[in-house]
Amino acid sequence: MMTKLRKIILIPALILVSISGFFSCGVDRWPEYAHQTALDTWMLDIMQQNYLWYQDLPSYDDVNLFLEPASFLSKVKSKNDSYSFVDSVMETPLPTYGFDYSLVRSADIDTAYNALITYVIPGSPAADAGLVRGDWIMKVDTSYISKKYETQLLQGIPARDLVMGVWKEVPVVEEEDKTKADTEEGGEGETEYVYKVVPNGKTLKLPAARVVEDNPVHKYTVLPAKENGQEIEVGYLMYNSFTAGTSSDPEKYNNELRQVSQEFKTTGVKYVILDLRYNAGGSLDCVQLLGTILTSGERYDSNAPMAYLEYNDKNRDKDATIHFDGEVLKGGTNLNLPGLFVITSSTTAG
Repeated sequence: MMTKLRKIILIPALILVSISGFFSCGVDRWPEYAHQTALDTWMLDIMQQNYLWYQDLPSYDDVNLFLEPASFLSKVKSKNDSYSFVDSVMETPLPTYGFDYSLVRSADIDTAYNALITYVIPGSPAADAGLVRGDWIMKVDTSYISKKYETQLLQGIPARDLVMGVWKEVPVVEEEDKTKADTEEGGEGETEYVYKVVPNGKTLKLPAARVVEDNPVHKYTVLPAKENGQEIEVGYLMYNSFTAGTSSDPEKYNNELRQVSQEFKTTGVKYVILDLRYNAGGSLDCVQLLGTILTSGERYDSNAPMAYLEYNDKNRDKDATIHFDGEVLKGGTNLNLPGLFVITSSTTAG
């Protein structure tokens, strides 16, 4: 995802693996291979200690330690595990164009795709270019989008021209000659139509990529609605990551959540629509804060359990219960909601 930084952290570790394979003719070849196996070895060490299904892990002798971390995890994780993933972390954010998209195969060119814009970060180069959710990109500069050149969208840095399109109903061109012949011979000449992406004559100037802030409190508003003939207020919150804040302001985004709760309370919202379509997870502290804001007054007042943390039998002392807790509000408020509507997608965590 463009808006999610692919960050890399190299954990410094001196890990002794079966070094017999690193010796040849009396020469110690361990240094030659250590950097290629260190990450996978470190991952397997951590999983042996903390993984819930650690009993299902293969032994060191049965795994390939030369794989990329994501591929390695897919090979060793339990078949019961549909949740675990590996990501990388960087201290410095990477430049980005600031939009996300889905690729849809072109109806006219077998190897080409059209990019449907699904998400734009406010204040990003994409926003400056005028891209909005629902737009279609047909070409980047003069090239059609292919799997090979998709990196121009994902990892590009320079400014680019985006050749735009529109999804519309158009005549099936391969029927044109036959239709003309039928018409000339007195036939009905019925024209067939199909929906596809076609050029709309617009080219947008996408500025060079830069570091942008992707605020997880992406959007919120209050919508009018009716319930049993009565006018009510419904809050809408698009929340894209359970992230507390930034390195310079660790509670920045949590404080924005607290502010949103106060505005919803003042407006008198009865229900909240929580949009988690682009939320891939994050901090449990943020989960607890959001849950405490949105839960019913009964659960809030009784400090009811919200979630249970269960570890493997090597770490039972870490098992814990997370409660709806007023102490985390710190200027926010519980909305005492009788109901909550949640929008999710295939990319939503869990």
